[in-house]
Amino acid sequence: MSKIFVAITCGISLLQNLLNSDVFKDYLRRKFNINEELCPSHIIRNNVLLDSIYRDFMVNEDFAKMIMGLLREDPERCCAELNSLIKLLRTLDDFEICRVYLYSSNTRSCSVCSQMICKFIVDYLREFLGKKGNVEVKGILTIPDILSGRYSEALQKLAEGFLREAYRHVKKGYDLYTIITGGFKIEIAYITVLSFLVRSKIVYCPGPDSDIVILPPVPIDLDQNILRICERIAKGEAIDRDVVDVLKRYGLVCQKNGKIVLEKWVSKLLEARRWSSTY
Repeated sequence: MSKIFVAITCGISLLQNLLNSDVFKDYLRRKFNINEELCPSHIIRNNVLLDSIYRDFMVNEDFAKMIMGLLREDPERCCAELNSLIKLLRTLDDFEICRVYLYSSNTRSCSVCSQMICKFIVDYLREFLGKKGNVEVKGILTIPDILSGRYSEALQKLAEGFLREAYRHVKKGYDLYTIITGGFKIEIAYITVLSFLVRSKIVYCPGPDSDIVILPPVPIDLDQNILRICERIAKGEAIDRDVVDVLKRYGLVCQKNGKIVLEKWVSKLLEARRWSSTY
């Protein structure tokens, strides 16, 4: 039987759908003494409310059970990420093990959703799969909020975290899948390209009543000559000016304190490739 690794970019569809639930609305009204009509879009931007929801979910067992109860009624309709994951695993032949890694922005709303998704996978996902293999959550990687303007830092962390896990699991014989149904568009675009580099299939589902789409990886690769030059720059070696100009046009290097250095995302990429060779 096969072993599979599934990377999932997390959005906030789960929270948006919960906010349309009368049970969840009643909780918010009692908790915060809210009498007026609740607007989901306002709640999603209210950090005080979201912090309280997060804390309650993590420490209040009754509240967590209520959320899981709502999810178990129809996880495919309630959560875009779970909809895609459940349909993917049902589509695949029997597998020995599935490892899931979640990639979430560090906004309050995304943090709430990723924790709820993680708990559901660990505690209840097996109910919806029948006689399939074991599914475990490998971890949640929180990346800086792209909308805060820290897009470069966010994409660097996404590249490092995704490639490390992907390379590690490829070397252990895992088949790779990347679910891009949820999350910010720029995260989805970037992780799609990274997925092609490690030969990960792309998974997308338009909605709860739709079939999943599984795209084969485009067989692209990094230019090995450029990689070797980048490794030399990382070691502090001198590089011909003409070559440096080419790397600058590619956005791979910059000048800092009078020296040519690699852009941070390139350094993270090289670190991930070197790190993977130890496994």
